[in-house]
Amino acid sequence: MASSSSGRFERSERAERSPPIGLSVVEADRVAAIMAGLDAMAATQEARWGVGRLPLLVNVDLRERFFRQARKLDEALAKLEPQVAEIEIEAGKMGRAWAALDRAAIDAGAKPLSPDVWEIPLADGSVAALVRTSAEAGKLAREGRAMTVWTVEELANVIDSQQLINRAKAVFKGAAVVQIRHKRPKFVEDDLPEWGA
Repeated sequence: MASSSSGRFERSERAERSPPIGLSVVEADRVAAIMAGLDAMAATQEARWGVGRLPLLVNVDLRERFFRQARKLDEALAKLEPQVAEIEIEAGKMGRAWAALDRAAIDAGAKPLSPDVWEIPLADGSVAALVRTSAEAGKLAREGRAMTVWTVEELANVIDSQQLINRAKAVFKGAAVVQIRHKRPKFVEDDLPEWGA
């Protein structure tokens, strides 16, 4: 069974495998159904608050309890002979943990994520989107639009890697980068004789 602290479970992964040791096909389907419901709840919360952001909006004690419950669910799923009843109990607690985070974040005055997005058309006809944070990037990526999503930090990493361009812009104030071309290596033909000639 594939899971994570958010309760992720991909049906395609389950379909490619035999049931875990100790579970019949019927029991494995029950676990898959339980985890699919929990995964949907986690995806809804991540779409609303941003990927990985919701636990950070609540106090440390609630965040610790959330992570502890995620670990208990992961442990129940990872047992050599998992018990469906135990998985169902832990998954139910995990669902309540997600709901508790949501309520606590709202009570603390946190606002759901509403990313500012800059969309940039690229030369090949595709679209790049620029957002501030990885949580915003995760929310935007979940919308399913055909675009490449970049965070400001990722863009800074790309800029840092272009030292020659950075030096040129420092020397020529106000210069604009209009195109970047990479030199392609010229290949010299080998002087080796053709084999089998």
